[in-house]
Amino acid sequence: FPVTIATATSGALLVKYNSAGDLLWQRMLDVTSSTDTANAVTTDSAGNVYVAGEYLTGSSSTQSAFIAKYDSSGNLLFQKAYRVQSSRTGARGIVVDASQNIYTTGEYFTTGSFGYIVKHDSSGNIVWGSIVNIIYSSGVGIKINGTGQIIICGGIGFSYSGSNVSTGGITVYNSSGTFITQRRANYVSGGYYLNELFALAIDPSGNIYATGIDSSRYITLIKYDSSFTPQWSRILYLSSQLNNYNYGAGLVVDSLGNPYILGYYGSNLNLSSGKAVLAKYDSSGNLQWHNFISFTGAGASVWRDSVGAVGIMGLAFDSAENLCVAITGNTGSPNVAGNFGAILKLPKDGSKLGTYTVGPYGQPITYTAGNLTNGTRSYSATTTTTGATSTPATSTTLGTESTPAETSTTVRVS
Repeated sequence: FPVTIATATSGALLVKYNSAGDLLWQRMLDVTSSTDTANAVTTDSAGNVYVAGEYLTGSSSTQSAFIAKYDSSGNLLFQKAYRVQSSRTGARGIVVDASQNIYTTGEYFTTGSFGYIVKHDSSGNIVWGSIVNIIYSSGVGIKINGTGQIIICGGIGFSYSGSNVSTGGITVYNSSGTFITQRRANYVSGGYYLNELFALAIDPSGNIYATGIDSSRYITLIKYDSSFTPQWSRILYLSSQLNNYNYGAGLVVDSLGNPYILGYYGSNLNLSSGKAVLAKYDSSGNLQWHNFISFTGAGASVWRDSVGAVGIMGLAFDSAENLCVAITGNTGSPNVAGNFGAILKLPKDGSKLGTYTVGPYGQPITYTAGNLTNGTRSYSATTTTTGATSTPATSTTLGTESTPAETSTTVRVS
């Protein structure tokens, strides 16, 4: 049960550990006089590491998305910045294909938020881009299926009763940038709807799982078949919790097709109440187990801010299908200034419950059985092309691309 606490002062931080939880190297990607945020990370078969995020050099209107590539030893190979439609742009998801082409997704902002997808070649140059050109859309998670189609999840905007609104859904492209389909979740009885999807995973049969948040602010899991038709959806919640703010942020599927969710559980009334939720379902949507991960030091919690943003929250399998969890904490302890991150390696059967003391300040972490309710939502999907470009956008249409004045430095984390 190796756990390491990491702290750093500024910039986008990338840290590599070995399978025993030992720190191998750490890098900080920084733009001079700017605020940098890394939102997504992935690797290729050669062990290269790819990071996507955004940076500011002034007001929010100056925000640009970036991608960076490191080799397995932590050497910076390149970094690129881009803006969609020359507007404020952020990158929230990244994936790499077998030829080391890079695909990113996120939002750009003009009169509202709009989703996009960009293909970069192995050197980081833009090949094509495509936009979901309807207000209140977003791109968050991104994966490549067995046929080479690129699937993004997030929010899909549409007009409802004269207003622009959004529900969660998926959009699919081929590797040339041609739009394939878009599936937007419909409202269900009672007025409930799927708010936004934050993470994707694909099982060995090509079924797609996505997790996020619904209109009740419950953790949501939805399964699509390989033809992108919804099969079932589930919610995790605590009915007695006032002002729930719960959502799924990480998702993996094991070799047997069982999905695992990493999510956030807490209340809008108390930001220090936050916990991480780790849950396993079977392929039919039956909940197998779910556990809480909590920081239990003075004033400590899994961190989120007043508008619901969470710091690090990621989930992956290692080669033995152990669950590797990354979460951010916040504490009122005088020994720890600001936020800290934790990396946990956990067995996929939900065992190893208990309290552990980790990090340089003896931060307690508890791993306990959860008490949430597993419920059902019967989401169907509307197939739509509304707002999705069917012709690949060129890099000129997409916006500007540049090599920012970023530096990658070795930093000390403990």
